[in-house]
Amino acid sequence: MNLFQRAVTSLLSVLIASPVLAQYHQEFKVRIPSTQGNMGVIEGNVSHATNLGTITNTANLRQRTGARTVGADAYRAWIEQSHPQLQAIIARSAQPQVLVVKGHWDNSGKILKKFNIPFEKIGMEQVSGYNLSSVKVVIIDCQGKMDLAGKQKLRDFVMRGGSLMSTDWALDNCIQGAFPNFIAWNKGVNKQATYDAQVVTPDPVLFNKTVSHAPWKLDLESHLVGIKNTQSVTILASSDELKAHDPDRLGALAVYFKFGRGSVLHMVGHFENNSPIPLPDMLPDPAPIIGISLRQALAANFVASALESR
Repeated sequence: MNLFQRAVTSLLSVLIASPVLAQYHQEFKVRIPSTQGNMGVIEGNVSHATNLGTITNTANLRQRTGARTVGADAYRAWIEQSHPQLQAIIARSAQPQVLVVKGHWDNSGKILKKFNIPFEKIGMEQVSGYNLSSVKVVIIDCQGKMDLAGKQKLRDFVMRGGSLMSTDWALDNCIQGAFPNFIAWNKGVNKQATYDAQVVTPDPVLFNKTVSHAPWKLDLESHLVGIKNTQSVTILASSDELKAHDPDRLGALAVYFKFGRGSVLHMVGHFENNSPIPLPDMLPDPAPIIGISLRQALAANFVASALESR
């Protein structure tokens, strides 16, 4: 499917949020082992807690919900509650500490504005020459085509402690080349627009003020994640429905791994609303209780926690 066909197909897709399924896992402790060579991951644990008061169990909310309008006020109210010190931290920096690398399909800047998080945006070709010394978070928007020099720049950035987030086709266009032997496109694609999502590793930082089950919107022809290093890569959220379309039967929607002093979050799907209806505030997959989507809350927690140096 070419880019034009993907856009047309997405526009015609039916907006039906899938019922949330499966059981909520209360706690997972994840070991991140070291690997050979100084460019591998370091030892440590994904943060965990015995009292997961930050995440609301929504396994019993099985009703189908459709798209609805969610304005910037809802996004700002959510992040002010989940990260009450964030704006004060942002104000102390003279320049944005979030860098968005422009893609073709995703537009993270639209949602960062709704969260009131300042950022700078550059093109893919500018990454290799960009000074990342004051940047804490880099977001690679789908489709994420990156040259070798750019991939090396991002690899070094994460190794030194940076936080890198990527969406959808950036998996094979950037991440699997910059960080070989962690994750890769397994040649699988989704077959429907919205899937059930469930949190399988309820990290209290990444899932702060979120829910355990929610719908998750995907563009058609999203690239599914194959995990090459099961000891180093953590599945944060998955879908039982997506497992049926996944060659690896994992149904991973969001994965995380540490690399050097930094970390990488990759999401199947986008950070943007990703609605086929051309309305700026139309959200196809609002999560129960929190109002914004689970994928957006996860991504925002990743960005905010990096800015807070958590």
